[in-house]
Amino acid sequence: MMDQQEIVVEEVGTNKGGEDTDNDLPFVFTHGLLGFEKLGPIYYWRGVKKCLSKIGCKAFFVTVPPTGSVAERAAALKEALIEIMALQAEEMQPSKKKVKLVNGMALSGQKEGQKKRNTPSLLRKGLLSEQQIFQEFTESLNGDSNSLEQHNNDNRPIRKVHLIAHSMGGLDARYMISVLGGHKYVYSLTTLSTPHYGSKVASYLLENIGHKLRVEPTLRALGVPTAAFHQLTPNFAKHFNEHVLDHPEVSYFSYGGSCEDTSILSPLKWVYYYLLKHEGPNDGLVSVRSSTWGQFLGVLQENHMQQLNWNVNPFCQKSLRLFINAVKFLREEERKSVIATPLN
Repeated sequence: MMDQQEIVVEEVGTNKGGEDTDNDLPFVFTHGLLGFEKLGPIYYWRGVKKCLSKIGCKAFFVTVPPTGSVAERAAALKEALIEIMALQAEEMQPSKKKVKLVNGMALSGQKEGQKKRNTPSLLRKGLLSEQQIFQEFTESLNGDSNSLEQHNNDNRPIRKVHLIAHSMGGLDARYMISVLGGHKYVYSLTTLSTPHYGSKVASYLLENIGHKLRVEPTLRALGVPTAAFHQLTPNFAKHFNEHVLDHPEVSYFSYGGSCEDTSILSPLKWVYYYLLKHEGPNDGLVSVRSSTWGQFLGVLQENHMQQLNWNVNPFCQKSLRLFINAVKFLREEERKSVIATPLN
């Protein structure tokens, strides 16, 4: 069983009939709220690694703190990308390797010995107020922006990546790119059902389950951070979008999802109808309207989990075509850029 602190890097050579060349950029996948790379026999990106290996695509799958704040998850994502950059700098032979990465399983997502982030309310018990969430986000934003200069002094050659993020992972990626200097590492960001404008479901759950049923205080008493749940609301999204602006050197793409789950036992069924009333077509957690960012590539007729190939029918592989098509599209965009770049 693979350790959760490891990610798998699979390079496929010509002996497997791969289509990628040595000049093609690799892909990095990052998960959403409560996500993981592998949990026991369950993969978050179910079947994606095997699918991409068949078309010769090198992919990295990283993990960040499942319920950490956007700033913490973004810092963990950046640490993983730095390690990936180091790996890319080596002349690796086509092989399958397990690479130890700092992937943010610790709360603050920092390397051992690094100073932890100053987020005092994460250590307090009880409920988090919207004012606290905004204040701590602003403090993180200012602190990260002030420390960016030291990262900009790193002139090592970098081979960029295509970043694909599901759900909240898209917010982490945007913060990492725009605030933490991650544009140096990222060629493009493609988000899948990311709540760029928040989700009214998050507001509803916080009010009716987190607060009224006292679930949030219980989680915090157990040491489980809850900032992430607050950072998925429409109010926070407005604040986030005003401060985290797209970087001009990175291409932004997005997909949305819209699928009425007709199964009476589906846990997303009531959420779908709640969002349909308040935000319109949705995938059971995020509306199409909220998931639109950058160049919108289309609406997936799948719910939030089916987009990850989590299907009741094990023979249904429709979701995997999304990743194949996304890789081909991004490859074309990448090569257009190379053709359009004038030679010195």
